[in-house]
Amino acid sequence: MQNGVVAKVLLLFRYKNRAVVDLAANVLIKLLRIVAPSLLQPYSLNLMESLSPLLSVQQTEVSLPCVVAFNTILANVRETKEKEVWRILEEGKTVVYVVGNLQNFYVGNVSVERFQEMASLLSTAMLKWP
Repeated sequence: MQNGVVAKVLLLFRYKNRAVVDLAANVLIKLLRIVAPSLLQPYSLNLMESLSPLLSVQQTEVSLPCVVAFNTILANVRETKEKEVWRILEEGKTVVYVVGNLQNFYVGNVSVERFQEMASLLSTAMLKWP
């Protein structure tokens, strides 16, 4: 069952409509909370590739759930996939976007909640790749 749900969520991430992407990200967060991480491992790279460009979106209602989902997947990714994950992080300029959002907090352009989630994502990445 999660196979079909994940496929639909991946499809929804391709839409440029803010409401659709927000809905897809929130569905993914719920799925990540109820399904065992081991069952979602086969989809982790595809999900991360789909989420990575969405982390740079300036609208908090879109980027915030994407950051939460991305961080959850990153925290549970298997060591055997870390090389591919690092490629996704580099190609998607994920760390650049995260650091940029953290810097924007001090200028007043980022909410506290978004700052916390971005800091958590950066922390997860740094724990995996010291």
